[in-house]
Amino acid sequence: MNHTFNLAQEPWVPVIRLDGSADELSLHDLLVQAHNLREVFDPSPAVTLALYRLAVAILHWIYGVETEDEWVGLWKRECFPPEPIIDYFRDSKHLFDLFNPERPFWQVPEFVLKERSPQMQLFVEAVSGNNPVLFDHSLDDEPHPVTPAQAARGLIVCQLLSLGMGQSGKPFIGGRQIVKSRLDRRDAPLARGASLVLQGDNLHKTLTLNLLTRRFRGGFFESGLGNPIWERDIDWTTDEAFKPGWVAHSLDYLEYLTVLSRWVRLIPKPDEHGKTVVRRLYLTQGVVVPKDFKDPFKRYLRNKREGWTPVSFRADRALWRDSAVWFEVSDVADTKNHPPEPLRQAQAWVLNGILDHSDTLHLRIMGLGTKPGKAAAVQFWRSETLAMPMTFLADETLVPKLSVALDWAENGAADLDKTVRRMIHQILAVEQGGGDKERVEKQIANLSPTRRYWPRLEEPFNRLIDTLPGDPEIAYVNWMEEIIRAMRDSFDATAGMLPRRARELQAIVAARGVLEGKITNLKSISLFNEENV
Repeated sequence: MNHTFNLAQEPWVPVIRLDGSADELSLHDLLVQAHNLREVFDPSPAVTLALYRLAVAILHWIYGVETEDEWVGLWKRECFPPEPIIDYFRDSKHLFDLFNPERPFWQVPEFVLKERSPQMQLFVEAVSGNNPVLFDHSLDDEPHPVTPAQAARGLIVCQLLSLGMGQSGKPFIGGRQIVKSRLDRRDAPLARGASLVLQGDNLHKTLTLNLLTRRFRGGFFESGLGNPIWERDIDWTTDEAFKPGWVAHSLDYLEYLTVLSRWVRLIPKPDEHGKTVVRRLYLTQGVVVPKDFKDPFKRYLRNKREGWTPVSFRADRALWRDSAVWFEVSDVADTKNHPPEPLRQAQAWVLNGILDHSDTLHLRIMGLGTKPGKAAAVQFWRSETLAMPMTFLADETLVPKLSVALDWAENGAADLDKTVRRMIHQILAVEQGGGDKERVEKQIANLSPTRRYWPRLEEPFNRLIDTLPGDPEIAYVNWMEEIIRAMRDSFDATAGMLPRRARELQAIVAARGVLEGKITNLKSISLFNEENV
């Protein structure tokens, strides 16, 4: 059976149209219709992120976008010029066949291993090895078939987001062993840290906002755009730069965006109805990107021990609490906070009048979290969006003001936690610093007062962001009122969970007095900060 599935022609990219309806499109239709689409969207943030990266790479290959003028030309149009897209996919459609025996898309043809892997090894969020169930319930020893469209999405995720865990087998091509020993698997470029996608009013605007001109690609890609992996003519048996385990110290921009981080070959088979499905594949380590590469779409903080490390999600912390970190776009040379390049580029366009500072920019941030001490065990995948008025890009005083306001909220949470902790100590008759600490901590974990506190501030935070640029004083006053209300309401809700016995009632009354004292102190600190910001 001749298996074929052409990504340029067949529907496989999940999207949301402007009217809110869901659909799947080919790569050709995705780009030609981008102005009529709201976004690329898959229930898995990993798939969504990988597909955005692929679309950006293809657009760079088609249009270049090296200069500000080229970027502005695409931004001011209502859509991507269709002729170059149509011509490219017509002339190069053979490069996008998922099962082309001589040149399968983003794969290595003809190679084999001693063992085949189940198809779910493509998906970092699936049950595989030690990973918990996140979005899927398949098991390694039960390789259920997936459609070509599902396999294609998994392939992109595998190349861009695979975690470095375990060892890879030794590949063979035509009986020739390509590497002499097994290799440790290394992280793909997007495996660690949270990645940014700037979002506009439609997919055309979104993709354009993430097309980086040469000036904003970072110091690792000075040699130019280069070629995406599917455009390269490669001798897989002799070309050292594509062999498993090769450390790519020098990459062009498109080589990086489409890096071959895994040697993969899908194995298509007919199902009982004669339709093409994928149950198994060959998979081993591919090209390694050094850890000191800064991905242009991530934010990095300088760590004294580890150097620059990408900002990641935390399971117990909503993204808006770190909005001051994500909104920061200061001079990279003078800061410990290295912003994502799309945000730096957007700031330049605001200051140049290309983007309107009165508009709002949406920062969609996607990434994974692993269990503490278990870097290969995925605990969650997350996608969150921050709405940022572009005034924050034009006025460098706004992020410090926002940081002050967020500090107040953190102080309020700490004061609430200390108050409840003191109340539980009194109830359990445990002296400060002694007694049955384990019992106290268990009770605190069960009551979890801050778990009620932070959700109460999410909507007020959105109002703070909207009002801070125009009237900081009013924004501060309203924000402090919301913090105080959240502290009191969260305390009352927590106290309401306790038995209504004399000991508990006495402790609640005493703790409420303590809380009011902390609120008074917090208000005095806020008044001092308002006068000095």
